[in-house]
Amino acid sequence: MRRRIVALYLVLAVIVSALISYTTYRYAYDMYINEVKSSLQHEAVLISYMMKDMKLDDIGDKYLADISEAVMSSFDPNTKAGAKRRITLIDPAGDVLADSYGQSLTMGNHSERPEVKEALAEGIGADIRKSETTGLNLIYLASYSKSQSAILRISASLDYIINIRNTIILYEIVAIIVAMAISSLLAIKLSNYAIKPLALLVKKYGRPRKENLKKGRREDEVGELSYTLGAMTRDIEEIIRELKERNARVDTIINSMDAGLIAVDNTMHILMINPIACKLFGLSGASVQMGVPLVQVIRNRQLNNILLKTIAGNKVINDQINLYQGGKRILSLHASPVYPMDKKEANIGALVYIHDITQIRKLEEMRSEFVSNVTHELKTPLTSIHGFVETLKDGAINDAKVASKFLDIIEIEADRLRILIDDILELSEIESMKEENDRQPFALLPLAQEIESMLNNAASEKGVTLHLQIDPHLILKANRHRMKQLLLNLVDNGIKYNKPGGTVTVTAEQAGSQVEIHVKDTGIGIPLDHTDRIFERFYRVDKGRSRAMGGTGLGLSIVKHIAQLYGGSVRVMSEEGKGSDFAVFIER
Repeated sequence: MRRRIVALYLVLAVIVSALISYTTYRYAYDMYINEVKSSLQHEAVLISYMMKDMKLDDIGDKYLADISEAVMSSFDPNTKAGAKRRITLIDPAGDVLADSYGQSLTMGNHSERPEVKEALAEGIGADIRKSETTGLNLIYLASYSKSQSAILRISASLDYIINIRNTIILYEIVAIIVAMAISSLLAIKLSNYAIKPLALLVKKYGRPRKENLKKGRREDEVGELSYTLGAMTRDIEEIIRELKERNARVDTIINSMDAGLIAVDNTMHILMINPIACKLFGLSGASVQMGVPLVQVIRNRQLNNILLKTIAGNKVINDQINLYQGGKRILSLHASPVYPMDKKEANIGALVYIHDITQIRKLEEMRSEFVSNVTHELKTPLTSIHGFVETLKDGAINDAKVASKFLDIIEIEADRLRILIDDILELSEIESMKEENDRQPFALLPLAQEIESMLNNAASEKGVTLHLQIDPHLILKANRHRMKQLLLNLVDNGIKYNKPGGTVTVTAEQAGSQVEIHVKDTGIGIPLDHTDRIFERFYRVDKGRSRAMGGTGLGLSIVKHIAQLYGGSVRVMSEEGKGSDFAVFIER
């Protein structure tokens, strides 16, 4: 690298010196030529004045030679050989009349000489060329005199210019040598100044020289630094690519979380917020800008206070908040400080994990209510059984009539317990299933006829008539036992809560990809404010009447879960005092 810089400076010094020398030479040459031309013009004027009274025939070679000597002595007392003026007199036709060198008789016609032609045309003419007579480089100046009708030509040698040129060349060589020496010193100085930082960089970050040679790199510091920078660029690009991939993976994980995540700095400005958090607080993800205060985006005092306490106290906080926008929701918050990678003394912000536990709380309430209802439903028959057993033990067993009556009651209550337990187990089994795998195609009409036969006696005792309006060719692909249980619960309810002389009508038809089943009765109906809850476990419109009829409060809940097991649904349309219409939709 240093050799390159020194060589470059030397070449530059030579070029600059050569240009300066050439410019100086051209300037001196042009200046001297102009001075000589000016001097020759003055001499021509002087000679013309001296010959103005003479006839052309009286002017000969000797006369011009004497004039040349006189003129040169008047202008330059130190005249040297080769510096004399040559004076030639030429007529307009180009014939030489006289010459100071005494060669007029041997000189040819000069009409084609450039200076003569120019003098005839413009009065003054000049030219520089090598003389055919003397073989010297001369400058010619011709002046045409109209009064004498002749051309006076004066020539001077250019040997002085040649001497100047030789002097300039000598000075140029000396200047180039000096410039090269100075440039070498400057180049070495500057190269050390420029290369030292590069050498330090190469020493600190450079790759081994063998690797450079294998790669075809230059062997100097620039080559090594170039390869090092290229390698570092590739490393940085690879790091950036890995960071982008890592950020993409992190963003994918954060955005696919089923919980909200919000990160703020220690001034409560948003660093990150995922789509679930935006959804929980009713925000549009595109409208949330990073770096703005959290309080401007989410105006929830509890959330902001929890994050402020986490940052100020440098501790983890678990809490719950309630939201009432779009219905009551319960959110569980887990806020923790965010620490820098190098130390943990002071946090740089906080991160809050937000989970919607509304459904969990509802399930917990449902479980609590279910346990309470099951306990109550079991306690009632068990209390009755326990009471009658105590009575029998106290002596009533000795009275055959009373003992038989009590045993019948105990049997009834035991059947109620069995039915209740069976319904609870059945409901638990259905709820634990994600889908029904045991599906077989069967005709719906024969199944409905079986249920009609099973409940015919109960309907007759109630004075209720059963009607089946089902297409014999309607096929349903499902678990036959489950569908039998669904229809049995609906038809049994239709009979129990009907009026004497009423009817229960079962209809079924295909509706697109579903089978639509209706169980319609003309019974007592359901008040409108109870229709939304009748499919809940143990929910009864009239608790006393339901227990008297032997119901467990689980029948309609079982119907709903069986319909959902097949991707369907159930709904009810009822008017109090006029009857109810239960519609079940089952995917075929």
